Amino acid sequence: KHTRTAISRAIAASRFRGKVGDTLSVLSPAGTGLSRIVAVGMGDPAKLDELKLEAIGGASYAHLAKTNETSAAVALDGIKGSPMGEGDMAAHFAYGARLRSYRFDKYRTKEKKEDKPALASFVVMTNDVTRAKHVFAVLEKIVDGVFFTRDLVSEPANVQDSHLARRVGGDPRREKNAQARHGRPARRWPGERAAAAASRHAVEGWAQDQEADRLRRQGRHLRHRRHL
Repeated sequence: KHTRTAISRAIAASRFRGKVGDTLSVLSPAGTGLSRIVAVGMGDPAKLDELKLEAIGGASYAHLAKTNETSAAVALDGIKGSPMGEGDMAAHFAYGARLRSYRFDKYRTKEKKEDKPALASFVVMTNDVTRAKHVFAVLEKIVDGVFFTRDLVSEPANVQDSHLARRVGGDPRREKNAQARHGRPARRWPGERAAAAASRHAVEGWAQDQEADRLRRQGRHLRHRRHL
């Protein structure tokens, strides 16, 4: 009850309007065991989709990363009027937050420790845990591929071949020599497998969408002919 009152008063006194990605941080009332409560705008529930949930998750992480909080828990319940289920919402929210968490600060030698994000734990809570884990298992592989690719293009050219190969458990020169000696194909890097899987899922999804559009057009054409 005290928490609801504090949030309502804070929203009324702010410019928070609940638009997609809007955030409002409120110091938690005494006795709740929390340091702060962050309200996150979801926009029109009827227009919620995967991309919006990912943007909301990214905005939530970015907001918390600017604070001194070391852990955060997000309570993501079902929203009346939304076409998405709780599990799918939680998975895509976490996916957006995970992508937003990427940092390449390996060579920022002058950056002070207190200037780096303190947030080390980001938990998304949902009632449909099984569905959320099932969907996020695929999205997590895409995140691995994205992070690996970002590291690859961020590293200087003189360390890309050796350092990144060792990081994923292989050496391209050694594998090339092994292939020449034994005639076996070189082992693919985990990052390559994740990126290939992400591309395959994207192509399959595009093909399914195209087929669905074709069937819809065909159905409209047949109905038009019947009317004639």
